[in-house]
Amino acid sequence: MSGVKGRSGRKKTPRNVMRFLHDAIESNAYELVQALVDKAKGGDKESLFYCFDRIGGKPRQDTGLEISGGEQLTAGLVTQLFTILAAKRREMIQIEGGNDGYREEERADTGEGEALQG
Repeated sequence: MSGVKGRSGRKKTPRNVMRFLHDAIESNAYELVQALVDKAKGGDKESLFYCFDRIGGKPRQDTGLEISGGEQLTAGLVTQLFTILAAKRREMIQIEGGNDGYREEERADTGEGEALQG
């Protein structure tokens, strides 16, 4: 509709919106960083942690997985882990008493079909 106020011009596609947002942030980067630092100085914990994360990088996250004795992560070990996880999953499904969302054909494809049926 040409000539209608508010509806003329190029449509705001996601690409155009992202380009506009990028340009707006880039042109105001100094002020945005200064506002973040000011919030951190004012006692805002989230801003403080964000600043430290960007300066020094986030610390390594503990996965809770410990491999002792310098063992290599081999295909056999991965297979054992998946077997344990599948058993725990079946245990949780039995506790919940619900359907796990898989069809029988999918179970057969993964090798779980025989274990669940027997």
